[in-house]
Amino acid sequence: MMGFTSSGIGTRWVKWWLKAPPCGWIRAPDVLRRLVVLVGVGLLVAGGVAAAVHAFGAALYLLVTGGAYTAGVLFERWRYSPAPPRIGNWHATGERFIDPTSGKMVEVYFNRDTGERHYREQVDRE
Repeated sequence: MMGFTSSGIGTRWVKWWLKAPPCGWIRAPDVLRRLVVLVGVGLLVAGGVAAAVHAFGAALYLLVTGGAYTAGVLFERWRYSPAPPRIGNWHATGERFIDPTSGKMVEVYFNRDTGERHYREQVDRE
């Protein structure tokens, strides 16, 4: 019988899925998203197996739950972006840099009243 060893393909895949970004620091939200997607896909697979053995009640529950987990995380990742503050005395600082997370150009704004800084994705206007 073949065991599940550290050199097995399953372990390598899980290590790749949960690995830290290339710069070496761990971003907890990304790891959590990956884990939730992994659980969602696992529930979808379990739902498929339950349907194959004619356990339709369990299959329906597993498929709906797994689909909700997976779709929710993917939709949140695609759709959510924090809204920039609209109230206050915000001024561009002239600082711009490429965000290491998204790879997009970000511009820095400063609120002179509160001292708060805000980072907005720069929109190309051509």
